[in-house]
Amino acid sequence: MKATNIKAILQKKNMTDSDLARLLNVTRQYVNAISCGRGNPSVNVMERFAAALDVPLSALFDGYPLDKLKV
Repeated sequence: MKATNIKAILQKKNMTDSDLARLLNVTRQYVNAISCGRGNPSVNVMERFAAALDVPLSALFDGYPLDKLKV
């Protein structure tokens, strides 16, 4: 299962990869790799992404109804 919703969530929140990278104290390239499905992050990393975006962990993955997210 790929974390393909990260880009869409960033757009809904008017954020960029760089904004998220700053929140997580990682590089923009790292955020981009994961959000484009090129990385294989651990559950701990994905939990950090979800917390930084203020969304449930499941929202980061395929099949989550993004229209139900409160921004």
